[in-house]
Amino acid sequence: MKALIIPAALLIALAGCTSDKAGSDLYQSSEVGQTKRILPCTVVSSREVRIRDENAGDTGEALGFIGGAIATGRNSDNGLATYIGGLVGGALGRKASDTLKQRRGVEYTVLLPSGEERQLVQDFEEGESLLHSGEACRLQVSGPVSRVLPARAYPSAVQRPQKVRIEE
Repeated sequence: MKALIIPAALLIALAGCTSDKAGSDLYQSSEVGQTKRILPCTVVSSREVRIRDENAGDTGEALGFIGGAIATGRNSDNGLATYIGGLVGGALGRKASDTLKQRRGVEYTVLLPSGEERQLVQDFEEGESLLHSGEACRLQVSGPVSRVLPARAYPSAVQRPQKVRIEE
């Protein structure tokens, strides 16, 4: 029985290790070289939240059901007991997968200079500092994906780029 449960638990644990996270300090390799629009903004509110992957329970539920059914079936000739073992295994697998595939996030509400408010949730990585109400920030927009970045390191003024004159 242990021979069946241990591999199933390892698969669930490995499935929880995959992630497509992107916080204020972490970028996906597909984002390298892409331009993004930056909008100045001010934090209206922020709060820590938990993010659950949308398909978190699918793998754990399936593996738990199969493992539970096999484990129960090997110890019983009763089909109903095997079915119930599968259901219990599926429920436990779902719970384990849900827990493994949750991560820290932060919900920001920001105010743009136009007066428009926007709210978004992004990953909150270890070592990042939470932006608080009233802090200046930058809203990075790239298609349907946005993220809030701190504005602490941005200068308050910069010189206009020099124009290049083309001579013939």
